[in-house]
Amino acid sequence: MKILLINPNNLLEKILGSGKIFASPDMPMGLFYIASYLQKFGYHVVFRDSYLHNDDYDVIVKKIKDEDPKIIGISCLTANGKFVFELGQIIKRKFTEKLLVLGNLHASIFSNFYLNNKAADVIVHGEGEIAFKEICDSFREGQSFSFKDIKGISYIDEENKIINNEQRKYIKNLDLLPFPYPDNINLNDYPRMKDIKLPYIKIISSRGCVNNCTFCAVHNNRNYRMRSINNVIEEIEYTKKKFNINFVSFEDALFTASKKRIIELCSKIIEKKLNIEWGCEGHINFIDEELMKIMRKAGCIGISYGIESGNQDILNSINKKTRLDDIKKKVLMSKYYFKKISGLFILGLPNETKQTIEQTIKLSLELPFTTAQFSLFTPYPGSQLYYDFIQNGVIAVDENKPEELINSWERYSSYAIFAKDAPHPIYVPENLTLNDLKKLQKKALRKFYFRLSYMLKNRPVYLDLLSFKDFPNLVKSILKLLK
Repeated sequence: MKILLINPNNLLEKILGSGKIFASPDMPMGLFYIASYLQKFGYHVVFRDSYLHNDDYDVIVKKIKDEDPKIIGISCLTANGKFVFELGQIIKRKFTEKLLVLGNLHASIFSNFYLNNKAADVIVHGEGEIAFKEICDSFREGQSFSFKDIKGISYIDEENKIINNEQRKYIKNLDLLPFPYPDNINLNDYPRMKDIKLPYIKIISSRGCVNNCTFCAVHNNRNYRMRSINNVIEEIEYTKKKFNINFVSFEDALFTASKKRIIELCSKIIEKKLNIEWGCEGHINFIDEELMKIMRKAGCIGISYGIESGNQDILNSINKKTRLDDIKKKVLMSKYYFKKISGLFILGLPNETKQTIEQTIKLSLELPFTTAQFSLFTPYPGSQLYYDFIQNGVIAVDENKPEELINSWERYSSYAIFAKDAPHPIYVPENLTLNDLKKLQKKALRKFYFRLSYMLKNRPVYLDLLSFKDFPNLVKSILKLLK
């Protein structure tokens, strides 16, 4: 039985305008895992990355006609929620005999909405590998099928009623999953900064997170589980042999959560002489100089820190559990061990003022970051603040008004400064105006990247990301920052 998995296009062109050049297509690891898991059990899986190829609805419809799959699976996040909604309705009108399955966080949160509006047949909640395989098993050609015993899904039954099955538990032993490299993928399709050696891979060595930051949607999966060190090493060795990879990006939500585990992993990389370079996301509270030393010895050249704010009261309010003194100490220490240090900042968090954002900008300039992101705070569906805002009337969500709801998803944007007609962000703090936020975001980017000292010392990140065809949009983006 043939299955078509689709990584959908999104609304970044409208939301980001010329700034879309800074949002390179990323490897859809969730779909890669599902595809590999299905192939393990003999299913014929075709994968289409519509974001990578910038597919419109007509291209995807043609792909479905050409491949003629029995089941279509689509990943759905807020950035592509509207696209998936409209695509799902088209698929259900044109291909009534095919089963349409949606997964990922946004589809899960709005499962009733997608099902009620005939934009899906089945929604998978949580981790999708086992549930999707059980759906395929039930829908085999020539067999009657029933979804009533499949945990972790919602679906429309024979009486046109929505059925929400029992919740599925998280996968305990992640080592049982095959490595996420389905047939016929080309890793070189997914660009990185030009000074990162290609090809590269993304490895997820753990799932979940031990923290509970109120702005982050990962809090839905706080059940933290780790793959064994041997399993991670085997994946690195496998990809070196199969793809000749040179760089690994560890994509764990909190890679350094267990110091003992990371020391063991680094020791194995050194012992086996894997000779790779790699990067990860760390956390100020879960790293020290001993860990930095062995990470660097094992090939780590880059680390990202979610700093968020330069104001302690703001950090406390989002349950970040970091101290400004520790942030300064650990980032300054990092410069002796890592070639690249990225600072991730959020502007416009609840209770922000111009003064607190100025403190964040000041902190970014005081510390030795090689790159920095200054995102506008967005209460993404799934985060604690999203639910708080709904309860307090800050955000209105009415599933009885489909057009209004799907259009509101365009407003979940962390950058509102590059697109001329970008939708009004879904949230602006009461102490600030949208114009204030735009000016402060521009100021942060301009002050960080256009410092003479920075430009002399660091190769500007925007040049690393670009090909010749991106040059016009680069010029437009720079001009917007300089206004």
